[in-house]
Amino acid sequence: MVAEFIRFNKTNRKLLRWDERHKERSALTDGELFKRAFLPPKSVEDSVVDSQRDERLDWAIQGLPEIQRRRFVLYYDHGFTYERIAEMEGCTFQAVALTVKTAEKTIRKIYTCAVRKGAAPPVS
Repeated sequence: MVAEFIRFNKTNRKLLRWDERHKERSALTDGELFKRAFLPPKSVEDSVVDSQRDERLDWAIQGLPEIQRRRFVLYYDHGFTYERIAEMEGCTFQAVALTVKTAEKTIRKIYTCAVRKGAAPPVS
């Protein structure tokens, strides 16, 4: 009986020490935890600006030649590597890399010109 009591006390102390070691020591409120767990909601203005930027970017991508557009989308939207795209299209790695870099430059040029002129993509 005494041995069981001593074993119980040891186990109990062990659990209490484990609990103490694994306690959260910072004074986090529910609000702080919410801020850490989720992204803050966007304002309406930010949402509109993001939407306009996305429309202009899509518009610029649609202005690319077919091969550049296809390779650019495969690389950035679908996450394929240059090697994989080259394998799919039966060409060299260098050709894909050059095409994607050229597409980036073209998109940047179209996008910046549209922003400077205040041109919006055609509404569909």
